[in-house]
Amino acid sequence: MRTSILATTLLCSLAAKASLAQQAPLVPLPPPPTVSAADQMLAGTLASIVREAIPLEYSRKKEWGTTKRITVGITTDDPIYELKLHRRKKHVPHGTWKQYRVTMIEPEKRLNVAVTNLHALAGGGIGMRLMVDADIAGWAQMRNYNRGVHLLTLTAEGTSQLRLAVDCEVRVAMTAKGMALDPKVTAAHLDLRDFELQRFGEIEGSLAEELGDGLKMVMQDQLDGPALAEKLNRAIDKKRDRLVVSAADLMPSWGLSLPVRAAPTPKTP
Repeated sequence: MRTSILATTLLCSLAAKASLAQQAPLVPLPPPPTVSAADQMLAGTLASIVREAIPLEYSRKKEWGTTKRITVGITTDDPIYELKLHRRKKHVPHGTWKQYRVTMIEPEKRLNVAVTNLHALAGGGIGMRLMVDADIAGWAQMRNYNRGVHLLTLTAEGTSQLRLAVDCEVRVAMTAKGMALDPKVTAAHLDLRDFELQRFGEIEGSLAEELGDGLKMVMQDQLDGPALAEKLNRAIDKKRDRLVVSAADLMPSWGLSLPVRAAPTPKTP
């Protein structure tokens, strides 16, 4: 009987929340405390998973290791009276090599995730925006070869403040273990602020600008738009076991409690 009462109470509460969500326009809910504790707990769980999924280091190489086959000598295996010369060739470094590396600076201290714009969705569920702030360090190197001859190596380092806006939607479904959350990242937008090259080596003019632009492109490719959204969704899928909220956790946040029957008063002899 207690199980039946608990299930009925939970289903009624879910139905009421879904009905309200269908009628409400897509606007943010008022700030806490009007946002339910269950929604805040859900948002906090998702924010923690997204924080863990942000890549802490990534790199890219462009035309790194390219070579050119050139003649390096002449040889013959024939007798001198039948002299035939053969060109001896091999592959040597050639062209402009570039590599880039971006690393989060002290992510345990400086990588922060805040939940904003928590609101109800039409059809049930909640939407939110996660604001990710971090400091990053960039490193870039360019090497130039001409037919095996190393002409120069240029190195640049820089720092930047990174801000990510990650839009998420969370739907819910009841299971035997409680409420199963089905979050999805729908969009991600990157904003780089105060990007500054700190060490130039022999770099000057257009070469410094080229390396700086290359670093920005690496960051944008890794942390912006559909590519990042897909990467975060894959990370969320691996954490499904953390996305089930038990009925015992839900009821206090919705103002519910298990029925408690008073113990019978012992009879006096």
